[in-house]
Amino acid sequence: VHNLYLSVAMDWEWGPFIIGVVVSILVIYVIIPFLGNVRRVRNLMKDINTIIILIIELILFVILFNPGNQLVFPYISNVKIISRFHHLFLYWGFSFLTISISISYIIYKNKIYFELLRYFLVTLAILLSIPLFFSDIYLNLELFINLLLNNLFFAFLISASIILIKNSQIEKSILILLFSSLITIVGSEYIYVVDHFNNRMNTVFKFYFINYLILNLISLYFIFLFINSFTISKRLILVSLIFILFIPSLWWSVSAIKTRSSDNIGSFGLNGLDYLSEDDIEAIQFIKNNTNKNDIVLEGVGKSYTKSNILSSYTGRSTLLGWVNHQLQWRSEISEIIALDNAIEEFYKNPQTSNLILNKYKVEYIVLSTYEKKRYDLNNDDQFRSFKLIFENDYYKIFKVND
Repeated sequence: VHNLYLSVAMDWEWGPFIIGVVVSILVIYVIIPFLGNVRRVRNLMKDINTIIILIIELILFVILFNPGNQLVFPYISNVKIISRFHHLFLYWGFSFLTISISISYIIYKNKIYFELLRYFLVTLAILLSIPLFFSDIYLNLELFINLLLNNLFFAFLISASIILIKNSQIEKSILILLFSSLITIVGSEYIYVVDHFNNRMNTVFKFYFINYLILNLISLYFIFLFINSFTISKRLILVSLIFILFIPSLWWSVSAIKTRSSDNIGSFGLNGLDYLSEDDIEAIQFIKNNTNKNDIVLEGVGKSYTKSNILSSYTGRSTLLGWVNHQLQWRSEISEIIALDNAIEEFYKNPQTSNLILNKYKVEYIVLSTYEKKRYDLNNDDQFRSFKLIFENDYYKIFKVND
């Protein structure tokens, strides 16, 4: 299949032309007539001033209260590859479909569809023009079609929520919440908060989670309004149709549970210790029963999403350094984290009672297990004979620093 590219660099030279023509038509035949009214222009200017003030406040907040320097200047960047429409449908299916059907019925019943069309075209023009400001967005023909589908759908929902806020008797706070959630979701299709990963993973992760809850609650509210507007006999039919719409959105939850459970070690259940060995559980119980909650237990530095640091995880006792990658994301002292990682490795390779990290961090107990031996390539347990051995099984040895 011949690939077509759309970016400001514009390997696909017809891409900006097509978008430019569409946007120009919408500006000439929709936006300009819409702004022909002087009052509308004045109201629009007030709205623009409010938006500018909010943007300035947001910039100041980010600069002054950036926690731990976790965000990387310039703080936001544009998305390089947009989501496919069917991905959005599978994730948001139940929420979007039920809200769309309910809103469409309310707009039809109140005969405000012509006003909706005008707002829809303006919103669509804005959404379609956004990619023209990004120099490195990637769109082949397939992604370009998905961009159109995404924008058509979001433009309808956003413009419909604006119309209902202005004209309907529905609770305004719910409609404003709906509008805010839609803007957040469509915004994550274009920009993301820059972190150490420099991609939109965490932006989608954080924004989608909260908005998934919000939109599902809103969809239930709209279902209630929609069903109550019909007679009892018709309600049964509607409930059946809604249930049919609900089935595709279940695929996400079912497939996610199946995928994650297939990665599990141990039985499928609520016991979080089930995947551990008897040696692991024995060591965990020893730490719980024979140490204070504030004691520091030194373990080998863990690796993300591996069976490591389980003693500190399951006993609540602090260790010096867990998963390095996550600490590098959360903390601003990157050099200190790397130095601590190296210091722990140095200790395990040359364990001495006089080691600085023992005194500096007030370490009370040292763990030497098969994990530490493999992690630091240790072959001789006798190096730890200067510490008091207080627990031992086939997998673990636990030493006390101060007798």
